[in-house]
Amino acid sequence: MGDVDLPTTYEYTPLPSPNHIRLLHTHNDERENGSNLTFSIVTAELPTHDKPFKFETVSYTWGAPKRVSSIAVHGSAGVIGLTQNLTQALPELVRNSKTGYLWIDQLCINQSDPGEKAHQVSIMSRIYKAASRVLVWLGPEDDHSVMAKQWLNELEIWLAGRDDALRTLPSHESYSWSIRMLVVRSKWVLPDADPKHALAARRFWGRRWFRRGWVCQELLLSREVLFLAGTAQFSMQDLSDLQTLPPDMVFDKEDMEHTTAYNTLMTLKRFPFTGTQPLRFLQFMAQVASEFETTELVDRLCAFLGMLNSTSTFVPDYTRSVRYNYTAFAVSLDFLSLWSAIIDAKISSTPEQLKDFPSWVPSWTWLPLLAPCRLAAGATRAYFNPVTWNAAASRRHSHDHAEDAVATERLHVRGRIIDRIARISSAKIDRYFSDADPAYLDALVAQIKSDLPGSGYDTWTRTDLVHFLNTISANGSPPKQSAEDVLSLVPKAWGEGLVNNAVVGYNEALSSSLSIGRGRRFVVTEQGRRGMVPFVGSRAREGDVEGPAVVVVHGCCVPIVLERGSEEDGWVVVGDCYVKGAMHGEVVTWDVGDADTFVLV
Repeated sequence: MGDVDLPTTYEYTPLPSPNHIRLLHTHNDERENGSNLTFSIVTAELPTHDKPFKFETVSYTWGAPKRVSSIAVHGSAGVIGLTQNLTQALPELVRNSKTGYLWIDQLCINQSDPGEKAHQVSIMSRIYKAASRVLVWLGPEDDHSVMAKQWLNELEIWLAGRDDALRTLPSHESYSWSIRMLVVRSKWVLPDADPKHALAARRFWGRRWFRRGWVCQELLLSREVLFLAGTAQFSMQDLSDLQTLPPDMVFDKEDMEHTTAYNTLMTLKRFPFTGTQPLRFLQFMAQVASEFETTELVDRLCAFLGMLNSTSTFVPDYTRSVRYNYTAFAVSLDFLSLWSAIIDAKISSTPEQLKDFPSWVPSWTWLPLLAPCRLAAGATRAYFNPVTWNAAASRRHSHDHAEDAVATERLHVRGRIIDRIARISSAKIDRYFSDADPAYLDALVAQIKSDLPGSGYDTWTRTDLVHFLNTISANGSPPKQSAEDVLSLVPKAWGEGLVNNAVVGYNEALSSSLSIGRGRRFVVTEQGRRGMVPFVGSRAREGDVEGPAVVVVHGCCVPIVLERGSEEDGWVVVGDCYVKGAMHGEVVTWDVGDADTFVLV
């Protein structure tokens, strides 16, 4: 079978309008029987309020690209080739369909037409939002999926027999998902718990579907989801219960590699990001960039477009270069989306096609996204601390560019230089957990004092250091804990069964505060402001040579560091920064029309 590659001979007719899609249609009697199926391809207009149309979308992994089987299309002499994964999935998808109409990208998009493919990809979020349900094909049944389903069935019986069943069963009015989560998590570690169930759950989460980039959009935008592993069915509740598996219950290195993607996916489904775009998209990308896979580099953009909720005008062009598509995508967003690409060239794992972009075009590669944690995207506390930085005083980025930014790779933005970097400390934060003890914190403070005398850092203690970092990591709102709380200097009345994390060797609040310094250095500006700037690309003043500019740009919620480029009028984006006293619009005194223009290269 490995040498078979069956061609698609079915001749697709053009779609009637940009709002139309194709659907695979089967008849009710054929779906009941499950054998000798015949199919037809029909077109349908995406529903509006007055044009409802029930259909289901299918989410799956393509797997090997070769077509190992084909389906005949009623009324046509041609056939459509199917990959092995879809060949295995189709009978179960048809059997479980409630509508008889399925949207499957491999069949419903003319894969040989780049223009149609690009447009259909650009409206995939509308397709998934319009569908009545998403059918997820996880792959064929195996021993692990069977064992996981068995555990779930036993779990329901166990929960129903408990005294707190009213709080743990969704059918009751007193149901609490958080209580159910805690109760279900406890079942994994009961004395009579069989470790084979934990192993089965971990292997279940290791299925490739949970790491596929496109599933983020497909799952997060869905109204209802049914997961299929062979003939076994799993609901969202089932997956939520399996997610309670303690993260330290792993069995080998392979398990460790698959412990993050599904947790991110499930957490985003339960706690979707809110707020203005594209900030939500940036938060999302910072979470998923290292955990989800796409086959094509352009799909790193397309797989997540649904999170933008139509604020982006970007339409992928599969006939153009990766660089062109990434540049066009960056142009379509507000300036809030932009940060330095200079880190990519320094990382050996960066694909060649993603190197040497203009400094304002992000590659969406995980390490540049996370090093340092981006202030504009929520940094180390993105989930529960909304970003309230407002350095530009709510002034928006203008998309009325003086030149074609995609063609010239020069982006015009508006704003003002508010300061310049004067001095930079060599102090480097590289401990974030139990090894960040008082002696380590005191050493950091001593180094900062030594490097930046007469700058306001002179009186610092470790408490002042943590207060400074804790304030930055709170994303513009007052910190929920004081520095004294973070350092466990204030006695706490711990409830029964609770443990002071600082005592057991891990202080989450301190770790989050210290992590905000990853990839950053403490600075003093020309005007005496204290702050933190990116380590890569930032430099101090050298005699008469001014340091890089600290700029407030319209459309960016935090200041950014810009350095003069090789072109006379060009500026290179170094990265976002924190400048005390300039994070909430305090320095924006100019009228909108009086802002300066910066050409980013």
